[in-house]
Amino acid sequence: MDRDEFAVAVEGAFDGMIMPLAKLSRELVTQPLAEGQWSLKELAAHFIFRDQITVRALETCFRGESFDWQAYTESDSLNAQAVADAEAAPHSRVAAEWQITHTTVMEALRRVPDERLLEHGGIPRWLIENVLDHYRHHAAQVNAWTERLKREGGLGLQELSVLR
Repeated sequence: MDRDEFAVAVEGAFDGMIMPLAKLSRELVTQPLAEGQWSLKELAAHFIFRDQITVRALETCFRGESFDWQAYTESDSLNAQAVADAEAAPHSRVAAEWQITHTTVMEALRRVPDERLLEHGGIPRWLIENVLDHYRHHAAQVNAWTERLKREGGLGLQELSVLR
């Protein structure tokens, strides 16, 4: 996978998650996507945190160094803190902040020279797993949730009209 293919795939998954967060009511975006899962707002807080780490890793790659993932091994507690930090914020602010961190990831990705980013023949495995696979995983959850809401009549006709 090359840089452009990677970027298009990431943007597609991101768009499917950010649109509902930005467009739906507070009541909807704060309900769990499914039993035992985060709400869409909590998921965004999780991604803000993860995207910030990805920016640091890409900056390290830009400098030609290896990123130390050791500080992020306690992901459950770190994710819980990120979600708690965003709890009181309006979902529109969380959506805006996620848009900013996501845009920063994509800009950091663009800045890393090919000889560093693609030195092993393609997008690094850590980037695919931590960004693309992660976005796709959660995008599937968000898509299933919005489809369920549509089936159950939980969305008005004007809400998310561009989603399949």
